[in-house]
Amino acid sequence: EQNLNDDFAARGITFEAVLFDDEGQLYPAYDAGQCDAVTSDSSQLASKRETMSNPSDHLVLGERISREPLGPAFIENDDQWRDVVSWVVFATMYAEELRVNQSNVAELAQSSTDPRIRRLLGVEGEFGAALGISNDWAFQIIRQVGNYGDIYDRNLGPSTPFALDRGPNKAWNLGEGGVLASPPFR
Repeated sequence: EQNLNDDFAARGITFEAVLFDDEGQLYPAYDAGQCDAVTSDSSQLASKRETMSNPSDHLVLGERISREPLGPAFIENDDQWRDVVSWVVFATMYAEELRVNQSNVAELAQSSTDPRIRRLLGVEGEFGAALGISNDWAFQIIRQVGNYGDIYDRNLGPSTPFALDRGPNKAWNLGEGGVLASPPFR
């Protein structure tokens, strides 16, 4: 709600907020026409759009009014699990930065001379061992589910019912306005 208040105030737009106690009330009320729009992160809006009486009557706007980073959650006081979960996410992002994807990962593991790719895929170095897992862990992840872009496109992209444009959810170095960046694998 605060993001909408701030954005509309900055644009000089007036509106009347219709508030609900929880989303279990919000989305049915929206679907019934009791309010004109809903604000949330785009992935939730796309998901909820599919539950509407006529999903094609609803549009998730491409323009973002805030940046709300989403990520995995894990139990406090388990440093190894936190590190593994974090680096799994980073591996999918770094793979996209390096243009390693589900369709070329096996070939690159065999033939790449790029030390960054070789470290990512566990061909060189002991990064996996430092995490307490196998050195080819990132290779296995990318081979089985792909890089960040592969995963996004398969689950949220244009060929899915959600059809969400990636917007800033792209690797920073691909020249497409992305902001995703992984720490280097060293």
